[in-house]
Amino acid sequence: MPNDLPRTDVPHDPGHGRQARDHQAVVLVGTWSLFRQSHSRMFDGVPDNIDLSAVVRYLETLPGVERVHDLHV
Repeated sequence: MPNDLPRTDVPHDPGHGRQARDHQAVVLVGTWSLFRQSHSRMFDGVPDNIDLSAVVRYLETLPGVERVHDLHV
């Protein structure tokens, strides 16, 4: 049976709420870059370190390649 009353056998720690917020901030900051990259790729975004036009130019120099279209990286 759930007990909604505060526990009296545990000492009150006024810094606990601040600690929890600090931990949340660290996790958010640490995972933001991964979230942004995943979101971009989910919508067929090109990774930041790839120059898509350079890839197209290179592929079009290969023998037998006439034109590059609908390239997914």
